[in-house]
Amino acid sequence: MDVKGQSQLERDIKYLTEYENFFKLDENVNEFRLLCDYKFNFLTDDNKLLSKWLQKSVRLSDLKFSEDIFQVYYYNFGKKKYKLKEKQEIKARELAEIEINKIEEKRLNRAKQTAYSIIQKIKDLRERKCLVYDSIISQIDELDNYELTVFNQILNLKAKNPLVKWISTAKQQDVSFLEFIIDCKEIDYDVCEKDSNGTTALLELLSNKNITYKKHLIKKLIQRGYYINEVEFEVFSKKIEDDFERTKEIKLFQIANNLVDRSLVESVFTHSNLVFIIESARCQEITGFRYKPNAWVAFANNSIEYYKQYWEYIELSFKYYGLWEKLIAFDKKRTFQKKLECLYNNYPEQQYDCDKLIRELYPEIID
Repeated sequence: MDVKGQSQLERDIKYLTEYENFFKLDENVNEFRLLCDYKFNFLTDDNKLLSKWLQKSVRLSDLKFSEDIFQVYYYNFGKKKYKLKEKQEIKARELAEIEINKIEEKRLNRAKQTAYSIIQKIKDLRERKCLVYDSIISQIDELDNYELTVFNQILNLKAKNPLVKWISTAKQQDVSFLEFIIDCKEIDYDVCEKDSNGTTALLELLSNKNITYKKHLIKKLIQRGYYINEVEFEVFSKKIEDDFERTKEIKLFQIANNLVDRSLVESVFTHSNLVFIIESARCQEITGFRYKPNAWVAFANNSIEYYKQYWEYIELSFKYYGLWEKLIAFDKKRTFQKKLECLYNNYPEQQYDCDKLIRELYPEIID
């Protein structure tokens, strides 16, 4: 090594530690100073943590001393990096929240647009007195939970509850709209809510002379969750002139009214005769058929003749409710027992399309 190289080595202080500081003599000034090359940390606009080398002429007084590792430094690379990482994490959360808010805003706007579009189509169909709402029902069915919530918030029927008013002003050509609005359970409102005058949907329907066939709408109200009270049943019964039909209709609607599973309402009416057969056995009184009070054998024979595909339920009910012994005792001519023998000899295939209904109304005979 020559003298010049040795002199240069003596003038430079190479000092590279965990602080990432590199020192050498500053020969461009008269006073004693050091040139410090240090790795500088910084965050970019898109929140990336980067570093770059900077140089600064420093005095001894600018330096700090670490008692842990007994080293001097100008810029604490590790400490600054740690603080910037904390800042980076905070900013990352803020940016993520901003991004989430943007996504949520877009999602809300899309849901609102969809809701307004469906509502406008409902209005159009209603104004045109349309008979079919299948396209709207399909669109509502396709809404996810979030879109459905937004849809109902915009509709706001739960607060307005216009059902009673709609029924009061309806004419026969508006029935399809009423069926749709009652039937569509995704549209959120309280079907039992009274208007400001205390009038219920059913009372308004019963008093509306412009709607001729009301039974279908009443069933839909019950399916929706409507509960008919005693006053309404009294008004309802006065609308039916024939005594037999009145008793029969009111009984069916009372049974439907007490169902827990309201999806079974239509089944009550579809299988009304089977229901009346079992109900007659349960009450020990012939109901729903034009038989004399004690015509039990004729009643049972009719059951075998015309409802043999449901005989399993009928026989269970007759035996459980104690009617079986009475039938045998009354059957002096053995007409019931002969029909029963013919039935057993050629036992028909049983149908169970009413099984859920029977299990709810008469679980004891199944158990």
